Amino acid sequence: MSGPSGGNIEIVVSRSNLWAAPDSARFSVNLSNSLFDTPAPAPGEFYDARLHDLVFLWDFGEDRSWTAPEKVLPEWRNARTARGPWVSHVYKNPGQYTVRLTVIEPSSGKVAQAPDATVTVGDPGVIYSGGNTICINPAGDGDFSDAPAGAVHLSQDALYSTDSVWTSMQGGAPKRWLFKRGGSYTVGLGFDSGESAHPYFGAYGTGDAPVLSPPTDGTNDNRAFQLSPKYQGRGGALVPDFRLSGLRFQGNFDPRSETPATAENKTANVLRTDKYLDLVIHDCEMRGMRFSTVGVYSDTNAPVPMNAHSHIDDCVISDMGGQYPAYWGPARGSEASVSITGTRIAQNPDAADFGAETRAPVRINHVARTHIRGSDFFGYDSSNAGLKLLNTPVVDGALVNAHSFSVEGTLFALQIQGNVSEGIGRSSVQNVIIDGAVVVGYYSTRILAQSYASGVTLRNLLLLQPNTPKSGNALVAGITFSAHGTLTDAVQTAPCRAYNCTLVMDRPLSDNNNIAPLAYEIAPELNFAQHNNVLVGGWAELTGDLSPDGPLAQDVLWAPRNIGRSEPPEFIRDTAAATPADAVRSYGPTETSGALGDALTDPSAHTDITGADRPAYPSRGAWEMPDT
Repeated sequence: MSGPSGGNIEIVVSRSNLWAAPDSARFSVNLSNSLFDTPAPAPGEFYDARLHDLVFLWDFGEDRSWTAPEKVLPEWRNARTARGPWVSHVYKNPGQYTVRLTVIEPSSGKVAQAPDATVTVGDPGVIYSGGNTICINPAGDGDFSDAPAGAVHLSQDALYSTDSVWTSMQGGAPKRWLFKRGGSYTVGLGFDSGESAHPYFGAYGTGDAPVLSPPTDGTNDNRAFQLSPKYQGRGGALVPDFRLSGLRFQGNFDPRSETPATAENKTANVLRTDKYLDLVIHDCEMRGMRFSTVGVYSDTNAPVPMNAHSHIDDCVISDMGGQYPAYWGPARGSEASVSITGTRIAQNPDAADFGAETRAPVRINHVARTHIRGSDFFGYDSSNAGLKLLNTPVVDGALVNAHSFSVEGTLFALQIQGNVSEGIGRSSVQNVIIDGAVVVGYYSTRILAQSYASGVTLRNLLLLQPNTPKSGNALVAGITFSAHGTLTDAVQTAPCRAYNCTLVMDRPLSDNNNIAPLAYEIAPELNFAQHNNVLVGGWAELTGDLSPDGPLAQDVLWAPRNIGRSEPPEFIRDTAAATPADAVRSYGPTETSGALGDALTDPSAHTDITGADRPAYPSRGAWEMPDT
């Protein structure tokens, strides 16, 4: 890619201690020797305009596609590429990979190419060789013919035997625990402080993934894996790496009937940890759990701030009860991170709502760095948000890079820094870049994208309120930036921007309490600007129901998940509240569209919702016109 020189840039790689496949690698860029016109922040400033205005294009060197997400664009399944200032990637297989980065400054045309970086991923068969691999069969199954050579053979019942086999095998060299494929197991294993270096839990043999169920009798607090105690292992001995790969976890909760609902089953989870560790969960299914299917907790009073890292890749979480099946508490380390890539976190479409256990899919509290891509999220929750980013942040200046994802349902489909009245108690300034997403409301959605923070860039978003009748709430706005508490100068100065987005109100106003929703509802104290957006439907800014930027394409992207409202205790589904099957449409420009070649106001996005390049005179809205 040619253009004036952007100077010298460098890829910065952060890795786990283990370096064994599947392994998560994290990437940022050193811009200190670059020549871009966009200024770096002054000392003490939190908002960094370079993270928002430069275009970062990554190639991780590994060809593979994600299979777990369902409601995503075909281009989003490509695991090899990403964009944004801070990204992460799970390398599925051992090998040596070349990582490439190009950074573009659209305003000046300057381009910088970083020197290639090399990532070497180890073979777990070598790292966990011989007796460091323990193969586990169901009780009574003595066939270990497919086990790796030299591995220890163990029956499931021996894990809990009186000779403490489990405890005696935790310490020392890294251990790998492989469950035989095709088998079913009840697993409730706990780790205490300092036990086991780099534990890896996976599968061996052929056939279907092994099915692991957490206990239901209170053993290990009904968790398959628990890393405790809460205040030990921080700043001293800890479990540095923890891997789950190729496993299926099955709980006993049925979200269609809200059973079982007894206290002893309240906390059935896959994993709960209070430790600082490097967690990778890859190629796993997790169904039928209650409350946090995966819960990663920490505490703001921990004696030493440390960096915890969590990466969920190519996984499925569904059939859940309780809220936040994926939950991360505040992590105080300046490099602490959460990554969700190629993953589906979606409630069963036949689950209950209204008075049932709430089930907002994802809550990420204050974490220094977050990366989301290639994933889809769905939940029935008429009182909560679907994808909660930077919930109750404890400090300013965190970085969120989320792109190539979809989210459907809930009261606020996409929320940035929620719970301000209960958490930080004020609006904050962050670095949040949401670049390329499909956001779909349902029968109770009030706001499609909401933020209490400044320093937020929303671009290339397709925000849809389908033609579903109001049921509890009416849509009041597409995008809101709200202010809470005493605003600092930094909060008021940092930009809030929405550009190259398409906002669609497909619900008749008669089904929206006769409320004409606002496209943007903005606190006047904030520094907000919108550019090159397309508005479709009954928005307050329009005089009619047709966008002046039309005609727009009506290609159906996928079928929505919402099939109607169901309320306990009767669990009778109101299908009138279902989202029409053809509601998630592209609304992209056509050859005769007024949006084509109309994005002349700065800033305009360099790429569109799919990640494809826009030409010199790009279209308005989320999409570029496809080649004809």
